[in-house]
Amino acid sequence: MSQVFKYVVKGEPIPLARVTEVETPRIWDDYKQKKFNYEQALRNQHDEKPFIDGPIELTIYFYMTVYPAHKHDELIKKEHAIQPSIFSLFNFCEHSLLGIIFKKECQIVKTTMKKVYDDRPRTEIRIKRVK
Repeated sequence: MSQVFKYVVKGEPIPLARVTEVETPRIWDDYKQKKFNYEQALRNQHDEKPFIDGPIELTIYFYMTVYPAHKHDELIKKEHAIQPSIFSLFNFCEHSLLGIIFKKECQIVKTTMKKVYDDRPRTEIRIKRVK
């Protein structure tokens, strides 16, 4: 049976910032702080265990906030089909995992992702070693 590692990062999922989106140093500093906090949450949960080695499967669920202007009850648990892009969210997550949980992005051999609305914004990550 393959070992599964689970991580939950509370808060709104964060997309990878593009250089063109960074207009002022203050925005960039805020982004760096968010990335630091995200990585710290992963470090705390990984608890100084060694890197996960070998091929891995990533399953990531992005739970996005339902804003008051939207019809809350109709959207909860439904797919989130607006910005940010699921690939931008994945790239941020992947970059945060590197060097904390596993060493190289080439270790990822399979990815499953889903982006949905929820009352509790968070990112849930499951990493499974592939035999």
